[in-house]
Amino acid sequence: MSLPSFAAPVPDNGYRWWYVDAVSDDGVHALTVIVFIGSVFSPYYARARKRQPKTAALQHCSVNMALYGPVSRWCMTERCESSVFARDDSLSIGKSRMLVTPHAQLQIDINEMTVPLPGKMEGTLTLTLPAYDIAAVPLDTLDSTTAQHFWQPVAPQTRIEVRMNKPQLSWNGAAYIDSNYGEIPLENSFKSWIWSRSHAPANETVVHYDIVAADGTVTQRSMHFNANGVLQPVTAAQQHPLSATRYWRIPRSARTPEGVTLSDVQTLEDTPFYSRSRFLEHYPEHTQTSVHESLDLERFNSAWVRCLLPFRMPRSTRPVQRA
Repeated sequence: MSLPSFAAPVPDNGYRWWYVDAVSDDGVHALTVIVFIGSVFSPYYARARKRQPKTAALQHCSVNMALYGPVSRWCMTERCESSVFARDDSLSIGKSRMLVTPHAQLQIDINEMTVPLPGKMEGTLTLTLPAYDIAAVPLDTLDSTTAQHFWQPVAPQTRIEVRMNKPQLSWNGAAYIDSNYGEIPLENSFKSWIWSRSHAPANETVVHYDIVAADGTVTQRSMHFNANGVLQPVTAAQQHPLSATRYWRIPRSARTPEGVTLSDVQTLEDTPFYSRSRFLEHYPEHTQTSVHESLDLERFNSAWVRCLLPFRMPRSTRPVQRA
């Protein structure tokens, strides 16, 4: 399996994150989890880099989880190295933990405080990891020897079991897992990107990346993963303009092959620099669900946005005692 080691070193000013998104089988619930070493969207990490040339990524780690649907919650507390414990097969940040079980499952134990309204978020997510490996793909250049940012699909389509105690919530559904890592901050290399993944029948997955580099260069990649994780490029020439998000007016668009239509666009996250959405893609033979994100790093890099972020991303430097 291609899940990167949790103990792999992360360079100063760099980052690594592990990402999960999932939608329940009945379409009612959804979630995302992002576990960061070197929290790329942290105002504290950005501020520290301005004060000193090199900042340890381990001083800025966090577990972000968002629940969407009738029961919605958000958590993302940043922690420092004293609250982080990493081994090849497990990573603890604060009281939350992510580990690979002997049964080739990714288990994520969540134990966090919610924001902006204080409360508890506790529970366990269990995901099946595939037997195959998928190589990392460079994002800032086609040459992997000079690239500084990489994206690695881990499980383009898999299953998840959600068992939450706080709030009380249980469901099963389809999930997606990947990991990103880089040697320098995202905003140093990119202006923006639009990313989406959609789950097709027969355990196949389509991923689109539209990237605008810091110098204005535009790169577009569309990739198809079959049930065995084999990657094939696909043509996705049709662009669908989506309305900007309601509150922060984040521009959005989606990409599909010709002849595909979209419906039921739902905004899951509407923030000053980032949106997450989901919608249905209608092919002639079937309909598939897409999860979509639009990231504006020029906005993220602005002082006014970074002043707002601590309200949803508190930081704690107090060591956490583990059981």
